[in-house]
Amino acid sequence: MQLRMIRARCTGNVMEPVTESRHKERYIALQPFSGSFGSVAICVCDMGDTGVQIEHSDPIRVATKGRLAFSGVGTRIVELRGIVMWSRLSAHPNASGKFLYRTGVKVEDQDVVLASTIQQLLSRGLLRRDDLALERKQNLLMARDRDKARMKIQKVALQVIEGPTNDQLLLIQHARDRLRSHPEEALKWHNRARYSLSADESRTFDENGQGHKEDILAVWEYLERSIELPAVARAFIVK
Repeated sequence: MQLRMIRARCTGNVMEPVTESRHKERYIALQPFSGSFGSVAICVCDMGDTGVQIEHSDPIRVATKGRLAFSGVGTRIVELRGIVMWSRLSAHPNASGKFLYRTGVKVEDQDVVLASTIQQLLSRGLLRRDDLALERKQNLLMARDRDKARMKIQKVALQVIEGPTNDQLLLIQHARDRLRSHPEEALKWHNRARYSLSADESRTFDENGQGHKEDILAVWEYLERSIELPAVARAFIVK
């Protein structure tokens, strides 16, 4: 069945997301790829091993699941399933005076398709490696450490953690249900989180005596640490 693509105007300007938790390479589109997420016209602006970033005029709620489709790989239309992890409105208008949303979409169960698409686009010269991605991540982590030091945070008690918000609860519930039905994938995310925990994170987590530790860590890492670990643990308590 032929998909009718919805055209959208996008800017090449990169707006940084609220959180930066990339594990591998990111690739920037030299010319954004027009497409759609559900019924919303979008442009794909960059890609990575777990998902894509898109720009669009109409808002999309966090935790929305849908079909992402875009053109640009020859005559083929790429179709992927994804879930919205974060979304924010640009601080400045584009060249046309329009404010656009930048949104992160996590791709599920189609890692091979996404990786193949990235390789094809790279071979055609339509993507370039984002060489500053790692540097931005390191700078962000350093800024977070400085903020924590200034606030002199010694320990976070789960009982007084605010949230999670309704949107975060939806994301956590989605991740929890998915990982329960994919135990091998859950183990992968748990191990990745466990071996990369900082000493303070590990100590705080252990001192609270929270049950479901393996599940909490797996969900936290699956969500690319976009939600604070204590808030994820809090969601397991209030469930």
